[in-house]
Amino acid sequence: KPIVISLSQENYLRHAPIEAFRLQNRAGTGLKGVTTKDEDVPQSVHACFSKDRLLIFTDQGRVYGLRAWETPETSRQAKGRHVKNLLEGFRDEENVVAILPINREMLENHEGIYLMFATKNGRAKRTALSQYAKINRNGKYAIKLVDDDALVAVRTFRTGDEVVFISAKGRACRFYGDEARAQGRVSQGVKGMSFKVEGDRVAGMIVTDNPDTYILTVSRHGMGKRTKMGTANKIPDLDSEGVQKVDKFNEPKMKTDGYRRTKRGAKGVKTMLIDEEDEIVTVRHIPDLDDQLFLLAESGMMIRIRASQTKETTGRVTRGTRLMELRERDKDGKRGNKYSDKIIGVARLPAELLEDEGEEILDDVIGSEEE
Repeated sequence: KPIVISLSQENYLRHAPIEAFRLQNRAGTGLKGVTTKDEDVPQSVHACFSKDRLLIFTDQGRVYGLRAWETPETSRQAKGRHVKNLLEGFRDEENVVAILPINREMLENHEGIYLMFATKNGRAKRTALSQYAKINRNGKYAIKLVDDDALVAVRTFRTGDEVVFISAKGRACRFYGDEARAQGRVSQGVKGMSFKVEGDRVAGMIVTDNPDTYILTVSRHGMGKRTKMGTANKIPDLDSEGVQKVDKFNEPKMKTDGYRRTKRGAKGVKTMLIDEEDEIVTVRHIPDLDDQLFLLAESGMMIRIRASQTKETTGRVTRGTRLMELRERDKDGKRGNKYSDKIIGVARLPAELLEDEGEEILDDVIGSEEE
C-alpha cells in the first residue's frame, strides 16, 4: 500500500498511510501530518510503498536496510521510534543524512542505476545500486571516509544524469556524473569538488536529468535563492521587455542558461552571495513549485511555505530573498545585522502529498525583494 515515511530532526522514524498524511494548506493551522507532541519536526519526507526497501545512510558513511513496513505506523501526531531502536549497531554519534526508498523494479532492472555520494570534503562516489540490494538492519559501510570527512548526501543516479555540488560558501560545481568512474561499495570515491575558500565544505548535492528543475539554497541567516538548473548552453541575454542586450561594442550579449557546467573536481562558480558570517546550510531539489517547504530554526521556530513563494533569481551572484526573519531588533524596533537565531534544517514535502484548499501560507514572512 502507498505510505509516507518521515524522519525527524531527532532521528525518529515512522510511517503513515498517504490518506492520513495529506496536508491541508491553511495558514495558522500548524503542521498537520508532521508535527509531534514535543515539537520534533521533519528532516525528510518520502512517499513509497510498504514493500519497498529503505536504504538509510548516516554521516559516518554507514548504510542500513529496512522494509518500509518495518517502520512504526503511527498517528499523525505521534513521534515514531528512534532509528537506534530499529537498526542494529546504530551509534549514538551517528546522524541520518539520507533515506532512499528502493522498489522491486529498481532492484530487478538495476542496470544503469547507481547511488551517487557526496562528502563534506568534496568526494564523489558512484556505485551500482546492486551492491546495496542486500543490506539489512545490521548495517555496513557504504563509503570509505578518511580524515575528518563526513557523508553529506546520497541520491539515486542513472546513466546520463548531471550532478551539482554546492558549497557552504556559495559555489557550485556542475558535472556529468558519469565522469566519476563507478567504484565498489567500500571505496572513497574521486574528487567531486575543490574549494576556493579555506574551510569551505559541501553543503548539498543535486542529481537530475531535468534542466527545468529548480535548485533552492538556504543560508543559516534565513536567505533563500531558487535558480533553474538550466541547460548550461549560451542563450540571448534579454532585458525586461524581451529585447536582447548589447555590450559597449554593440555586440549582442549572451548568458549561460542556469548553472554553468564545469569539470568534475573544479572549484565551481559563484552561485550565491554569502556574507562573511553566513553560510549555506541546506540544498533542496524543487521539481514542482507546488511543493511545500518546512524551515526550522535552532530556537524551535518553524514556518511552512510553498516553493513558489521563494523568488526565482536569474543572477548568479545575489543573496536571494529572506525566507525567515532571524535578525534582532534594535532599541528603535528596526532590524539590524545581529542574528538571534539560525536555520538548522529545511524539509521538502512533495506536492502529491498535499490537499490544496486554495488558501495562502505565511505570505508575510517571505521577502518580496531580492537582496
